[in-house]
Amino acid sequence: MDKNTLYVTDMDGTLLSSESRVSLRSVRILNELADMGARVTVATARTPATVVGLLAGARLSLPAIVMTGAAMYDLSRQRYERVHYLDPSVVATALRMFDEAGVRPFVYTLRPDQIIHAFHDAGMSQVEEAFYVMRREMKLKRFHIGHRPQEDDMSRTVLIFCVGAKNLFEPLAVRMSEAIGYPVTCYNDIFNDNTAFIEVFAPGVSKARAVTELAQASGASRVVAFGDNLNDLSMMESADLGVAVANAYDEVKSRADVVIGSNNEDAVARWIFKDFTGDDWR
Repeated sequence: MDKNTLYVTDMDGTLLSSESRVSLRSVRILNELADMGARVTVATARTPATVVGLLAGARLSLPAIVMTGAAMYDLSRQRYERVHYLDPSVVATALRMFDEAGVRPFVYTLRPDQIIHAFHDAGMSQVEEAFYVMRREMKLKRFHIGHRPQEDDMSRTVLIFCVGAKNLFEPLAVRMSEAIGYPVTCYNDIFNDNTAFIEVFAPGVSKARAVTELAQASGASRVVAFGDNLNDLSMMESADLGVAVANAYDEVKSRADVVIGSNNEDAVARWIFKDFTGDDWR
């Protein structure tokens, strides 16, 4: 038990149940922990547009790490913090290369109104259309379909994101990495092995880096990180203790320091409570 611990949990597949929600029991546990002064937060690829709703009712004592570490978001003040913007020249290069490949990405920009403005040129694929339809009414994200970011938005770009054919995206990501001078993320869709995603962030953006920054800012002397997917490994391995849920990928479980119950058993919240207080939650 260490009262000076920072607890950071992934959301999808880890804190969230299979129904993509935080259970009422987990909310109760998290709120009890907040009342006792525990340092607990989340680290997710999601934007605040979905994070705020998913964590409704839960009190976190620290900002949420959002967009894979490209920013933090203060849930109580509803403001972004520590935002890592892309260099406009990188945005221009990436967009040119996407154009040449016939790919139309989503460009996420953060304006002073504290809302993500997502631009997408005309002509969405079926997958992109579904992504857009699910999010177009969200309070903290505004879509501009059929439009490209203008000069002011180019300098406030946080993320360039797209989905498409794996055989096209993998070599495109390699060429783009060489062109902009640092790695571009390309990963498979877990539901369709022929589909891949490309994400372009500012250099050095990662959950691991954001966790380190938050630990330093909060004065934590110990970090415990929870995850289920391969993109959680860097965060888990940079922590003092990496914890995998039972439903995690086998590789994640094999590289974790501890494996706990599944995301459908409130395992993360219960484990934090036991670690922080020394007692099981009842």
